[in-house]
Amino acid sequence: MLKTYFKTAWRNKFRNKTTTLINLLGLSVALAVFVFIALWVQNELSFDHYHQNAKDIFLVQQEYIKTSSASPITPLPLGDALRKDRDVEYVARMGRWLGTLNVDGNLFDEKSRIAVDPDWFKIFNYTVLSGDICSFNDNPFSVIFTESKAKQLFGNKDPMGRVIKLDTTLYQVRAIVKDNPINSSLQFDMLVPMAARLAYRKGDINNWANASYRTFIRVRPHTDIASFAKNATDLTNAISGKNGFSLVLQPLEELHFDTNSGDPAFRRGSHMAVFVFSTLAVLLLLSASINYVNFTITEANVRTKEISIRKIVGGNSTQLFWQFLTESFVLCGIALILSLFIM
Repeated sequence: MLKTYFKTAWRNKFRNKTTTLINLLGLSVALAVFVFIALWVQNELSFDHYHQNAKDIFLVQQEYIKTSSASPITPLPLGDALRKDRDVEYVARMGRWLGTLNVDGNLFDEKSRIAVDPDWFKIFNYTVLSGDICSFNDNPFSVIFTESKAKQLFGNKDPMGRVIKLDTTLYQVRAIVKDNPINSSLQFDMLVPMAARLAYRKGDINNWANASYRTFIRVRPHTDIASFAKNATDLTNAISGKNGFSLVLQPLEELHFDTNSGDPAFRRGSHMAVFVFSTLAVLLLLSASINYVNFTITEANVRTKEISIRKIVGGNSTQLFWQFLTESFVLCGIALILSLFIM
């Protein structure tokens, strides 16, 4: 019986080629676009969630009391102050560092270099392809490249141990890490130890007036964030001797959608864009479905003679129901396959 349903469905659907072709194209394109948008939305909503302890990682911001505006760019000593809090497991500061990269006499204008503390690799997850993080942390004038950056600079040659020049200083390649996933706000091609940056900027070490760094922390699980922020504010105010700001903790998982700070160091998204595209995807699929139903109803009205004959020869309502359902299943199945080809 099932074989008969499919055989009849195939014959009926391709008897009227024009209607079937319109239905197939409408459904296929709608499904392909819907899945494309769904994948993009899923990617946007999953930003920075892949880190093992993402729920406990925060970007520390300074909120200025007079203006009630928060800034993710903080002084370097803030990290040392936060390390004194018992609820903090790790602290890692990040400093953007633009300059010129010299590899075998070839000059590159490097805009994605950052200086990081040793705990950076305890807070964030990186996959090391060659070399090791320990030698990077133990040697101030070291450098880590992402896989794609290493390939761009060195081609198919082994970059490990190679000496390059950053501005006027020589650095040695200590490790190669896998590129960060596309759904990461931290898209940097080259990392150097914070000690290398401070070798030229020793005045930043105890300078609370110079806000040039981003400070990330990983707190202990189940920490009361509101209480911690208050205690951390009191602690840093006592150490710095300043009382004009409070600390605000921005969860790493919300960093991608922060459009208030305007910090260019991280990739940004938009909740509104996600909502708009999600709505468009649903409306598009709904529109294609309504179009398909309308064509199906019109086609059924034309087939009244066929239905009458089926009933005369003994066909019942259940058999007719399954026949029409099989025809819809065949058409939707073909549309799904075509949508995969389109994608």
